[in-house]
Amino acid sequence: MKLLHSFLLCFLLLCCWSLSAQNENDDVLSKTYTTFNNIPQEVAYLHLNKSTYIKGEQIAFTAYVLDKLSKNPSAISSNLYVTLENKSGDVLSQQLLGLRNGTASNVIELDSTFTSGSYVIKAYTNWMRNFDAQNHYSEHIRIIDPKLEKVIREEITATDLDIQFLPEGGKFVDEVVNAVGIIAKDNTGHGIGNLKGKIYDRENNFISNFSTNQVGIGRFYLKPSISTNYYATYSYKDEDYKVPLEITIEPLGTVLSCATDSKNLFVNVLLNEATNKQVKNKKYQIAVHNDRGILLSDVIFRKEGKQLFSFDLSTLPSGINVVTLFDDLKEPISERIIFNSVGFEKHAFDDVAVSQTADSIQISFKGKSSKASSLGSISASILPVQTLSYNKHQSIVSQNYLQSYLKGSIENASYYFTDVDGKKRYDLDNLMLTQGWRSYNWFNKFKIKESYHLAENGLTVKATLKSDKNKRLDGFYVDLPNEQSHLILDYDDTKDSFWLENVYVEDQDSLFITDILKNQKFRKPKLNIESYPSEFPVFNTETVALNTKFEEIPQVEAYDFILNQPIEGVQNLDEIVIVTEREEALTRAEELSKGRFGEVKVLTSSDRKMYFMLEDYIRAQSGIRVEGNRDLTFKSRTRDVMAIFIDDAFFGYSIPSRFIFMSEVDYVEINQTGLGTQPGSAFRTSGGAIRIYTGPFRIDDGSKDKKVGVSYTPPLRFTSQKSFYTPKYANYNSDFYLKYGTLDWKAQVTPDDQGNYTIKIKKPLTPFTIYLEGVLNNNQLLSQQITIDSKNLGVSQYP
Repeated sequence: MKLLHSFLLCFLLLCCWSLSAQNENDDVLSKTYTTFNNIPQEVAYLHLNKSTYIKGEQIAFTAYVLDKLSKNPSAISSNLYVTLENKSGDVLSQQLLGLRNGTASNVIELDSTFTSGSYVIKAYTNWMRNFDAQNHYSEHIRIIDPKLEKVIREEITATDLDIQFLPEGGKFVDEVVNAVGIIAKDNTGHGIGNLKGKIYDRENNFISNFSTNQVGIGRFYLKPSISTNYYATYSYKDEDYKVPLEITIEPLGTVLSCATDSKNLFVNVLLNEATNKQVKNKKYQIAVHNDRGILLSDVIFRKEGKQLFSFDLSTLPSGINVVTLFDDLKEPISERIIFNSVGFEKHAFDDVAVSQTADSIQISFKGKSSKASSLGSISASILPVQTLSYNKHQSIVSQNYLQSYLKGSIENASYYFTDVDGKKRYDLDNLMLTQGWRSYNWFNKFKIKESYHLAENGLTVKATLKSDKNKRLDGFYVDLPNEQSHLILDYDDTKDSFWLENVYVEDQDSLFITDILKNQKFRKPKLNIESYPSEFPVFNTETVALNTKFEEIPQVEAYDFILNQPIEGVQNLDEIVIVTEREEALTRAEELSKGRFGEVKVLTSSDRKMYFMLEDYIRAQSGIRVEGNRDLTFKSRTRDVMAIFIDDAFFGYSIPSRFIFMSEVDYVEINQTGLGTQPGSAFRTSGGAIRIYTGPFRIDDGSKDKKVGVSYTPPLRFTSQKSFYTPKYANYNSDFYLKYGTLDWKAQVTPDDQGNYTIKIKKPLTPFTIYLEGVLNNNQLLSQQITIDSKNLGVSQYP
């Protein structure tokens, strides 16, 4: 709640895209719109390696969460929820992923839980639940169980048609010419392509022809009369149909008509004679608005009863813009969405280099605009060129520039951004025309939801002391899992609890907390520990993801593919060897010494019993001098000061006295050679370095180390990243492999210093296509297909 208020407060002070208003009331509308619009939003997209899977395979994916306005990796949230649901809405798999620079990747195992059928995969952040816009990701996939489904058949498409006739701007007005958008769908939600028909009035006078494109969308023009009715005729699957146009024609009202050329947006406001008499000299307003702000223009009707406006498209942001007509009471009465292609650029690699080494192929990608930047990451699905298993409605481009702004699921949305020409721009404008009002309701536009959903970054842990008798307590030691090292917190006797933020605990990992007493002893703390979030948030949406369509292929058997991954539940038995703790420490030290320049010493319970503080242990090592009282320096046999690293992070050249207990040290590396002062380098300084690697607090019980403290396993934990395994196939020339097989998957490919993205795969026997998605140079969206002939290494590109 505080976070959302903070955003509102901050953005009230911001000035965004240049706005203008005609008077004080207009200025209020403009500022209110801008304030609300500048509450940051984020959009989620999953690049799936396929859309059709065989049971036993893995769903591999890379998640991209971007700022809706800038398209930069989102800095709002780092917690991403991914679910896989069956058609009944039951969640069969769920993962909480930690985003780094807006990106994460993982796999979902299609185990015995799954059977043949359609499923929906979703991705969202908690912050997205604050907005009505479709910023989440939702896509249908198909799973095939060879034991149940020997032949993969096309899903049956219903013959029942739903045809809608939608007026541009939202209204039919008596005797005013208007564009009419057509949407023809079956009852699965898919468009009926290439449908042709005619429009007649009730006296059977021919009015117009109409037709739909491949996704069932089209348009025609109509000058409706309130004194008559209209009907449509068409043929579908050898049957003739006659259906009424179920439209409402208003006696009074305005028509909002929009068109664009290569440079300008033209907005025409039309009204009939009866309406013109009522609104003459009243001030209406046209608002052109988008993510960056709102531009207002007055509309004052004179004798002619119409107004034509022109806007330079280069001054409007590229992508979705909305034109809204307000009446003299500031009520929105008509609206039209347009897509501004001026300045819009979908990025693609135009330089693809392919080389072969032994049985592998290396492919390097670079575009003209690619900079030597580490701020980029792409993912690549590599499939046979004849594949039928990559049929998705969305790409990273369409998700961020189209779907997140519109209502309903957009069929084959990526079509509008692939090989763009005049026809696709026309088809895209027809989609805009049939969308009507934008994905929000103007009457709810400026309402903040009462229950705020906070942006989440890791887990927040609250530890409350069970007792107020803590005179001996000095602080707390918190051992964090993975790469997060540890924390030492001071005890504040004015508070009965302490908080940990941005904590990442995976799978079966846990936190470990120890009391530090004033006498430097340790004890098991008495705490009530909670963590937030503690459960998967429910993401409710009215939008239903569209199924993908499938074709029939020859028979598939379970033995057509062999999973190339470890078998769960099988344990390898090793020979039992009894060794002493000292021998174990020496063996581990030898392993840890590989590639290092110094001497590695793994601490034992005897070491911890003999030395209480780390400086005491270091002082006892041959050739090392410890100097100072409050701040200690370590000097090597050359009498030069040694650099100090803690868990491979450079700490400095001195360390506070009594700063590190022996109980928290796992092992140390003492390097008096001067080589390798920096991690992974051969940089040399005369003093050398001491590297300290920490572990959980331990106490000696006379025989072996034991942890002192309490473990806490959060009820909701992050899912660790699993490896992707490419299946092996019985026949690499079969129809099954060519249409549903998998060659490889690369989850996160980052550029080298020259801006090149490189992947390496085993050379396939047949031509293959690489499906690329990702973000270049921090905010340039990439969605591209590249086909390579495996024999002559020829390249074909599809931007």
